Amino acid sequence: APDVFLLQAKDLAAFKASCEDLSAENWVNNAPAGTMTEVQDGTMIFAMPAKIEGVGFLYRKDIFSAAGINRENINSFSRLCDTATLLAERIRDGAFADFKNLKSVFGIPQEIGEVAEKFLPNIALSAQFDGTSRLLREKLQELEQSQALKSFLDLQKQYACFETDPVQALKSGEVVMTLASHTAADGETVGLMPVPVPDGAQDCLMLQVPQYWAVNAEASAENKKAAKKFLAALYTDSALETAVVQDWGIVPPFGNFEPETEAGKEVRRCVLSGRTLPMVTDGLNEEQLSEIGQAVEGYLTDRETFEQLTAQLLEILGG
Repeated sequence: APDVFLLQAKDLAAFKASCEDLSAENWVNNAPAGTMTEVQDGTMIFAMPAKIEGVGFLYRKDIFSAAGINRENINSFSRLCDTATLLAERIRDGAFADFKNLKSVFGIPQEIGEVAEKFLPNIALSAQFDGTSRLLREKLQELEQSQALKSFLDLQKQYACFETDPVQALKSGEVVMTLASHTAADGETVGLMPVPVPDGAQDCLMLQVPQYWAVNAEASAENKKAAKKFLAALYTDSALETAVVQDWGIVPPFGNFEPETEAGKEVRRCVLSGRTLPMVTDGLNEEQLSEIGQAVEGYLTDRETFEQLTAQLLEILGG
């Protein structure tokens, strides 16, 4: 077995016994809020975040500019609603002559995937739980932010069209905004902005940790020492910055290195200023995610009521 290995969030529980305790390492105190929740067991820490991704609204900078919209001003849900209304009116009136493909404000994926399974339900769950493990431990007895979730979904329903690939639809100028990971932004025409949550966090990115580094607890003492030294240097040694930021193309979990892309820089800004929400859905298993996605999609397509959606979420996550 390797001395250092990568884990996905959903695999953490299964491999915890094989992971060396890293709580004495210096980097622990510099980890962004919410990124260590899933790898802590009492005072023990059994993995290190390998990279982070920010989930927010990707938007067309040129269409915002043509409409006279300053993205910095969209820092509350009410302003997001006003922006969507303005854009919808301009699209209907044919005011965007230079964007001949433009047909809708938001793009939603036609196929059930991470948007319906993870991103949209997280709007409510992140206000109630600090991570997947707490959700699974305490169970969802009541959806406290149900009205916030309904308001957010209703805005999408009112101003969105279903797309096979919403990110591609955004890049081809068919929609103005879509909820996605920062990794899909190209930086030139597509920017990233935080997600204003109704009656909640107003200007935050949802932060997910796709992978974690772990040290094999069964390795020799010498190899474990070398592995810990490697992890400590990985995101702090300036000699490795080019490899991490450019060659790997990731946003490091600690604020030491400046990401290369504009969207990556936005993620770093939000992390350093504490403007992030935990991705509570990150560690759910595939069956749970599939059922959640079907429930959310049922409401978005008007096959089910919001009360039915809420009841299904309670059944899936409350059992």
